[in-house]
Amino acid sequence: GVGPKTAMNVLTVGPIEKIQSAIARGDIPYLTGVSGLGKKIAERLVVELKSKVGQWTMGNGHGSNDVIVEVIEALVSMGYDRATAKDIVAMLESAEKTTEALLREALRKIK
Repeated sequence: GVGPKTAMNVLTVGPIEKIQSAIARGDIPYLTGVSGLGKKIAERLVVELKSKVGQWTMGNGHGSNDVIVEVIEALVSMGYDRATAKDIVAMLESAEKTTEALLREALRKIK
């Protein structure tokens, strides 16, 4: 039920990591923020894509995807490019760590 225009609008709502996380968590309010995407279609997206997105977001051997996304976004906001931020975070063991602890560790790796 999602056409190409709405699909493109989904990609404009935020970074792909946040969209994947929203689908994995079933965050309907985040998804309904997309132009042309109502509550019913957002719920359907979650139902149909949750298992697939969950494999992508949690299958990377890291801890909470939200923490990883927050650390990447923090590094990007500090001026690092997204690819470098993702590479640094991928080198870290993030299981059971807070955003702050993981960010400190990432900054130590960069310098």
